[in-house]
Amino acid sequence: MSSKTELDSNIERKNVGTAIKQLIFYTTIDFWSFATKLFAEYCNSTTIHGFSYISDRKKYVRKLWIIICITSFIGCSTQIYELIEKWQKNPTILVFDQKFTSMKDINFPAITVCGQRLPSQKVINCRQYLESSGKNYNFHEFSKEKLQLIDFVAQLCWIYATDTSYLENAIRNLSEPLYLNLQDLFHLDTNFISSRFSMPACSSLVDNKKMQPWNCYIAFNKFYMYEGQCYTFNMNFKDKIIRENILFPLEYESKPIDAERFDETDFQFEFYGFDRHLSERPLKLSKAQNKIKIAMNLFDDFNNKFCKKPYVIYVHDPDDVPWNDFYVQTLDFENFSQIDLIISPTIIEAADDLRKMSPEKRNCCFKDECKLDYFKIYSKNNCLMECYSKMMYHKCNCTTFELPRTDFQRICTIKDLKCTLNFTENRNDFVDCNCLDECNLRKYNVKLINNKEVASVKNTFNDIRNSTFKRTFHKEISFKKILSMHNISSKSFPREFWNNETAIDEKMYSANFDPGFDVIKYRPVSIGIQFESSEVVAMQRISTYTFVDFVAQIGGLLGLFMGISLLSCIEILYFGTIRLMKPVNEIVLKPH
Repeated sequence: MSSKTELDSNIERKNVGTAIKQLIFYTTIDFWSFATKLFAEYCNSTTIHGFSYISDRKKYVRKLWIIICITSFIGCSTQIYELIEKWQKNPTILVFDQKFTSMKDINFPAITVCGQRLPSQKVINCRQYLESSGKNYNFHEFSKEKLQLIDFVAQLCWIYATDTSYLENAIRNLSEPLYLNLQDLFHLDTNFISSRFSMPACSSLVDNKKMQPWNCYIAFNKFYMYEGQCYTFNMNFKDKIIRENILFPLEYESKPIDAERFDETDFQFEFYGFDRHLSERPLKLSKAQNKIKIAMNLFDDFNNKFCKKPYVIYVHDPDDVPWNDFYVQTLDFENFSQIDLIISPTIIEAADDLRKMSPEKRNCCFKDECKLDYFKIYSKNNCLMECYSKMMYHKCNCTTFELPRTDFQRICTIKDLKCTLNFTENRNDFVDCNCLDECNLRKYNVKLINNKEVASVKNTFNDIRNSTFKRTFHKEISFKKILSMHNISSKSFPREFWNNETAIDEKMYSANFDPGFDVIKYRPVSIGIQFESSEVVAMQRISTYTFVDFVAQIGGLLGLFMGISLLSCIEILYFGTIRLMKPVNEIVLKPH
């Protein structure tokens, strides 16, 4: 038993001794000869192009092929570096979709109309308060409501004002801010033309058949903008865009449906060419070629010659709040009476796998991804507006009335004009906000087609009606606040205001009918809105390279320059591990 143990011990000592001898041998042999022969064997065995000419060749041939292989390697490395750099700088690309998208499958744009947005000249004479003659008025004795109106007009017509110092002093000496809340702002609408007068009727063209007109009032929401009081159609609801703690001058209340003409339970907006009920936003066309027409009246009493404000219209995404000139179209109703807006949308849809990238890397944000303080829905437009509002408050300690704000922020008045103008005049060049584009983008490109048809024909019915009014009534309607018009119920105030002469005659005879301006002196105009075509080719935002694409691109470059494949990489791994660990005598002591 002891002899067996001794034998095992001797064998173990012998193995340890052999291992030590091999270790000493590895460290003392001619390593250069070892590496040279191993590399020569690799060159004779590898599938990489050019390496077979490096071993067992004449010296000058070997040097030539070494230079060729090094040059090829440098060229390949340069191309791979440029490929990686391109992917890092532009991780996404835009490609055309493989199919057409019908216009009825995309959101109809929001339409924001800014028409006659100054008070009637019978309500306020802008010029007398904003020029040097303002010193003749004791603004300190004016009511707060009148100061609010004058200040509001002064901010709209500042470019024509020559001296507002007296007005500024009166506002500065008030014991409280001129505007305490949004109600003070919406209170001003009693002095402006109502949409029931300015936009009496809207209509739809479905399958080239004109549908029954509908009251624009039920679909347009009041909206105070930089241009003044405007009306917006198909913009998403306020509670879906604006956060709860943010104040913003967009009308929230939904409009009642006129029970005299419609059964509210059956009232569907498909009747007007759309695909859903008015209570759902945004709307889509029920058919791609449907056309929307807005009939409007331009009243002489609201054309202020001192402060001429152009008629503008914004065509924008329903989730965007219009506030800059990117969306605006100026309408020339001085020379034309009918203007068609032909819309050609640009659509970009982002692939879902882009969400794996950070917004900074892909250089865009999904609507539910990048959080804004004022808005629930992200867009570059909303982001810029929020940034602009914050920076204006930081600089001027107030924000202009059209911007979103928190409840502790003051609304700017005419006394803050010098400060706010520094921002207002350059708001389209506001670039210090780091606002990214939307990954899913809807952009509506607009082409205007002007037409004099309405003006030249002059609508014989209108001529007869106006002459009848002028012949029958030889008195000017007495001035009262336009609020009295709003107090007339829908039963006594007919929906087809201009198409019902008997009813209007009766109202004009009555003492209750008192809109506060001359309803006879107006000019009819109209706006038509439709898509340019029934289909559009959308764009897809996708990754520049998927993992497979990236491997294929690099593999293609390696194969092109050096003939390297996946098996070539396995060869390198083999010679660097398994082949390297073979007994030394098979490599160094092998007889030549």
